[in-house]
Amino acid sequence: MYFVKFDVMKNITLVISVCFVLVSCAKKEEPYSFFVAGHLYGKPGTSDLGAYAKFKEKFDFIKSHENLSFGVMTGDAVKEGKEAEWKALVSDMNDLSVISHLARGNHDYKNQENLTKYFPKKYYSFKEGADLHIILDANIDGWNITGEQLLFLKNELKREKKLAKNIFLYSHQVIWFNPADHPRYLHVNSEYGRHPKSNFYSEVLPLFDNIDAEVYFFAGDVGAGSWASDISYTKPSSQIHLIASGMGDGVNDSFIMVTIDEYSHPKFSVISVDPTNKNQVQNLDHFLK
Repeated sequence: MYFVKFDVMKNITLVISVCFVLVSCAKKEEPYSFFVAGHLYGKPGTSDLGAYAKFKEKFDFIKSHENLSFGVMTGDAVKEGKEAEWKALVSDMNDLSVISHLARGNHDYKNQENLTKYFPKKYYSFKEGADLHIILDANIDGWNITGEQLLFLKNELKREKKLAKNIFLYSHQVIWFNPADHPRYLHVNSEYGRHPKSNFYSEVLPLFDNIDAEVYFFAGDVGAGSWASDISYTKPSSQIHLIASGMGDGVNDSFIMVTIDEYSHPKFSVISVDPTNKNQVQNLDHFLK
C-alpha cells in the first residue's frame, strides 16, 4: 500500500513538473495595451469639435496604462467631415502620444477628401506582439465585406492563421447585426446604408472555422442616444466574440481598454465616461448575453 501511494505521488509530481516546464518554455511576447472607442464625436446635435469631451476626461487614465501601444476609433469620429473637425480630432488624439487607427464610419465619409487626407486607408492590417489586428470598412458595400476587401481578409487570415494568438477586427457598423435576430438586446444608432441582406454569417464568419486563435470583432455604431444600446457583447461560439460599444448618450457612455499579457492573454475592461456611474471599470464578461 505504501509503495502504490509513493508511485502515485511521484506521477503527480512528474505531471506538475512537466506542466511547469511547458509554461516556462512558452514563448513570451512584449505585453501591450490599447483602447477601442466608438462614436467618438459624441452627442448628436452639438457643435463641439474634436473627440467627445467626456472621453477626453479619461485621457490621463488611458495614459496611465502600462505599455499603451495604440488606440482604435470605431467610426463616426467627426460629425460633418469638415477640415476643422478633423484637425481638432487629430490634435486631441495626439495628446495620447500613441497611434490612433480609424475604422471609418458613415459620418466620416461626409467629406471624403478630408477623410482621405487624415486617414487615407479604407482597410488594412497590422501586427502587435503575436496578434493580428484588421481594420475594416463596412461603408463600401452596405455593411457587407465583399469584393476586394473580402479577398484581402481571406489573404490575411490565410497568412496568419497558424501564427496569430488573437485576431482583432474593427468596423464602425455592427456588421453582425440583424434586426430579426437582435430585437431585444442590440439596438444600433442607425441602419443608414445597410443592405437588407448581410453576408456576415454566410461568408465572413465561416472564414474563421479552421483558425485556432481567439477572434474579436469590435464595432462602434451604438451608444449615441437613448434609443441605442450602450454596449453589447455576444459569443456565437466559444472562439468568436462580438463586441459593440459607443458614446454620445451622456448616460452609461463607455469605451474599452484591452491589455495583453506576455502570454498573449487578453483582458477587457469597460471604462465608463459617465461620472455618475458607480461602476467606472467593469469586466467585459459582465455584459455577455
